[in-house]
Amino acid sequence: MIRLYRRFLNNKTTHILNIATLVLGLVSFIYIFNYVYIHQNFDNYQPNAEHLYKIHTRIFKDGALANHWPSTPIQMAPTLKDRFPEIQDYTRYCEMWEENVVSNKDRSLRIQHVIYADTNFFNVFAHEVVLGNLTSALSNTNSVVITESMQKLFFGESDPIGQVLTIHNDKREPRKVFVSAVVRDIPDNSELSFDMVATLPLYIEVFGNWVNSWPMHAASSYLLLKPGADVAALQAKFDAVVNEKLGDFARSMGRTYQYYLTNIADLHYVTDFTMFSPSTAVSRTSLKIMLNVGMMILIISLVNNLNFQLSQVHSQLKNIGIQKIIGSKKRRLLQQFFIDSFALNLSALLITLCVLYLLSPWLNGLFQINFTTICINSARLWIIILSVFVGLSLVATLYPALVIARVSPLLIMQRKVIMLNPQSGLKRALVSFQFGASIFLIIATLLVQKQKLYLQEHTQGFDPGNTLAIQSPMTTSDESFRQHFVSFKDECMKIPGVERVSYTSCIPGYQSVKMPYVNPAKPETSDSYYIIESDFSYLNILHTQLLAGRYFENNESDQNSIILNESACRAFGFENAQAAIGNSIQGDNRNRTIIGVIQDYNHVSPKYAMTPYIYLISDFRTRYFLIEFNKHNLSGTLASVNEQYSKFFPDNPFIYRYLNDEYADQYKSENQLATLFLVFSMIAIAISCLGLIGLSLIESKLRIKEIGIRKVNGARLSELLSELNRDYLKWVGFAFLITVPLAWYAMHRWLENFASKTVISWWLFALAGGLALCIALLTVSWQSWRAANRNPVEALRQE
Repeated sequence: MIRLYRRFLNNKTTHILNIATLVLGLVSFIYIFNYVYIHQNFDNYQPNAEHLYKIHTRIFKDGALANHWPSTPIQMAPTLKDRFPEIQDYTRYCEMWEENVVSNKDRSLRIQHVIYADTNFFNVFAHEVVLGNLTSALSNTNSVVITESMQKLFFGESDPIGQVLTIHNDKREPRKVFVSAVVRDIPDNSELSFDMVATLPLYIEVFGNWVNSWPMHAASSYLLLKPGADVAALQAKFDAVVNEKLGDFARSMGRTYQYYLTNIADLHYVTDFTMFSPSTAVSRTSLKIMLNVGMMILIISLVNNLNFQLSQVHSQLKNIGIQKIIGSKKRRLLQQFFIDSFALNLSALLITLCVLYLLSPWLNGLFQINFTTICINSARLWIIILSVFVGLSLVATLYPALVIARVSPLLIMQRKVIMLNPQSGLKRALVSFQFGASIFLIIATLLVQKQKLYLQEHTQGFDPGNTLAIQSPMTTSDESFRQHFVSFKDECMKIPGVERVSYTSCIPGYQSVKMPYVNPAKPETSDSYYIIESDFSYLNILHTQLLAGRYFENNESDQNSIILNESACRAFGFENAQAAIGNSIQGDNRNRTIIGVIQDYNHVSPKYAMTPYIYLISDFRTRYFLIEFNKHNLSGTLASVNEQYSKFFPDNPFIYRYLNDEYADQYKSENQLATLFLVFSMIAIAISCLGLIGLSLIESKLRIKEIGIRKVNGARLSELLSELNRDYLKWVGFAFLITVPLAWYAMHRWLENFASKTVISWWLFALAGGLALCIALLTVSWQSWRAANRNPVEALRQE
């Protein structure tokens, strides 16, 4: 230990840089591995995951894909189970279109994830029970199962079994239910999320039996297949059932329905659902890119670590030569090299674990992942880390030992042993690889950031501005709520700082419901279109762009008027926006007159293509209030709005968010990816710089006599710097030429996941190459300048 400590003191800078390189690489790889691991293992904790499939729906119109839903008719799953013996079991659940307010005698809270499931839900999906019996937990229509978190919110530490809760939803009659069981909270890496599970019969009772009809796609349906079942063959049999149950309806609507199965382990990769939580999905391409980034960073750090360890061997050559002269055997040298390498790598590993522990809270928040509860249990990760640890120690031991074993003690004493020849192909390959990886990461970071900004700014006629989105009340069950909406709006308009107030069924960032509409003059336009119901000021508060006609006005005549977006205008067969004005559209049992056409904007997210929308005046499905405000005295404005909300809607939680934050949630995964690339590309560049320092340090030591002779013969400083730097810059340029096409291909594949995407501009590659070249030049020049400024007499005397 004393010998190791002395060596550390003699080469403090080199050892610190060496450990820092390895720590940076290991921390980066572990966190990237964790990010990919979490996404690749969604719902894999389910014991039946291999045989459990969800039914998805594709709807075609005129041969083209018109809709893609993760839902089916409620009757779909049991019908399939009765027809096909390959199906061992099934389960279904439905969700309310709106959030639920759940209350007991002590408190009232808005609960987002309330699902209504079959009685066998917990037989198909495995969940750890805390209290109660899951086998019979949903046998009573009014029984519910809650999570531990919900238990603590409503009951604290007391026993919740048999306790009564009240569910309020969309101004419907409140329903009293009793708690029959408590389960553990759902893991983070699950597409199935709930706070409360109620019964499917209760859902049908609340809505009415019409939701049980075949055209109504209200259920998330899962099939548990028998081992060995042929999934493709089973899917092919669905068409006969579809034709029998939905054939007449489909033909009347000009549609074709297709149902297919997706294994629950693959649900997280389905990115083209525009209506149901589009921000939770992630593309496989993104995960592959991130995993490759992690591997590149790890390899760069390992290569640099090896370079540093080899450079330290040169400082020990005199001592090694003395040991060989006095008779030290090869085994002794191997032992010495191994202890040195093992101690250094062990120090790096221990520091890595400490850094992970200390930075986990910050990094978890930054990347929105949980290192401590998921990845730390991955056997695959620890196998990789231990393999790296052992392999690196062995290479750093065997390579110098085998080289030195073949060399005479005299040459070792004269430092004529070269661990890494400056002119070798290995050195050039290391430089090229390090900066090739760095250039790739710079290009990827720039493009991901460019796409992120494009998604945020590419709203095309929609401006979230300074607007609050307040969730509407759920606990009002009488007809007075309609008047309360108007009164609340009027009172808010009197608050200083409030510019406009509106209420609506849907806000940007969420998809609305669909209803059938048709242009009577063109029956082929009959289809289901997205509907947004609001008061007259909704489109004004969003600052949409009017192309023809006018906006809604606060009068009775506009109750039967509608406004279309550009896509809807085309879908109904009008030549242009102006041609649509004054025509009638049929839907919801009435004729509505088109009074305006607005410019398309991405209502859900710029990730998806433009979609037809119809806007009409109604308060039937009001879910949000929108309040546009100025930035002066925001806290006072919020307090006044909260006061009015509590006055008109008592027992309803006041929940609000900024509209631009709600909208930004739709590309949360892209923000995470952008952050990951930005942070880890900077780390990769830092590691590459440390690696260049190591390589240039080796080269300056090997060429110290050459530098001294050149200086004695009158070589200028600029000439020495040029001679020392030229080789590095040449191979950085070579790395650029190799990396550019690879980076273009990888990022082109990534952009294919977006309907709206930025352009891969040439300047991204030029900027990345320029940055890499400047970084390499500054890094190598610093070490070269130190070597070139040494006194030539000292250099020659040392040789």
